[in-house]
Amino acid sequence: PVLPEVVQAMDQVRPLALGNPSARHATGTAARQALSSARRRVASALGVSPRSILFVRGGTEADNLAVLGRARARPGRAILHSALEHSAVRQAAQRAAREGAPVEELAVAPTGAVELPDSPGDAAGSRDGDSRPTLVSVQQVNSETGLLLQLGPVREWCAARDVVLHVDAVQAPGRVPLPSSEEAPPGERLLLALSGHKLGGPRSAGVLVAPPEVELVPLHFGGPQERGLRAGTEDLEAAVGMATALERALEIRGPVEAERLRSLVLRLEEGVLDAVPDARSVVPDPVRAPHILSLVIEDVPPDLLLPALDALGVCASAGSACRTGSPGAGPVLRHLLGEEAESVAPLRLSVGHSTTEAHVEEAIPLIAAAVERIRSAGL
Repeated sequence: PVLPEVVQAMDQVRPLALGNPSARHATGTAARQALSSARRRVASALGVSPRSILFVRGGTEADNLAVLGRARARPGRAILHSALEHSAVRQAAQRAAREGAPVEELAVAPTGAVELPDSPGDAAGSRDGDSRPTLVSVQQVNSETGLLLQLGPVREWCAARDVVLHVDAVQAPGRVPLPSSEEAPPGERLLLALSGHKLGGPRSAGVLVAPPEVELVPLHFGGPQERGLRAGTEDLEAAVGMATALERALEIRGPVEAERLRSLVLRLEEGVLDAVPDARSVVPDPVRAPHILSLVIEDVPPDLLLPALDALGVCASAGSACRTGSPGAGPVLRHLLGEEAESVAPLRLSVGHSTTEAHVEEAIPLIAAAVERIRSAGL
């Protein structure tokens, strides 16, 4: 849910939102100043220049702009993305492929290591005479399993070859440290996607960190807003809500909240594995984010498990919310588990800032009861 302090910040700025930030009258000027303040706050929280901050409508748009915007800026050059990417990246890459860009999927080990080509020429062949890909796209935290992808080697690989790196960090802030400029290899060109509603901010807010030197082609047209890369009147309330939520995630919650979430997930994992025979975790604790638990359960039809849990008041999913309607294993689990993914029921559980120990203790027997009910019915 949206944090109370985010709601308060958005309420306070609402009178200014009557003005168009692009207008030159007094009301527009006040809105523009408030928008600039929100941009500076986001930049300060991330340790980047305000010129690098683009306000968009969410993580999906941020990913789309990074992938497709970069592909169109360098037609014919290859795009590489990990096998675990969100559909916002996958489908943007598929669109780029239809427009002529070679696209290659990079395998990911259960440890989170990404298999990179030994040299740019080993990647999907570009069509403009330059063997280097124009973009490598890698999640920081896999949204379905919580697996932490090993960004360090990917950052080094891209920087050494002057290849733009896009990191989908939507699930990271307040849970795991974001890629920092202090740890950046020399020459790194990094695009970073963030989403407001994953931080306790508004669902209409997102950010793409895009340094001006990284050329992108806009997906929206009709105005000069956001450096000409996101036409349309800016949503001032969403920008302020995003800034407030990000500050709270990075500066206030930080490691303390991450450890609290980890403790909740460990208890949830322990309880479910003890209570449900033939259930196991997909990703072990050391290599997963603190707030996501991915399980697979044998002898339970995937299309029955989630409705049974929902009837008992347990909100769960089989994977990313953007795969709603697909109860079975998706591309991520098929990549990590192979053929086993087709014979188990996937179950994704997550905890957040409003989750308590009582919620976890209540959920464990309900999950066990749902599984037992299905198995007893012989379905």
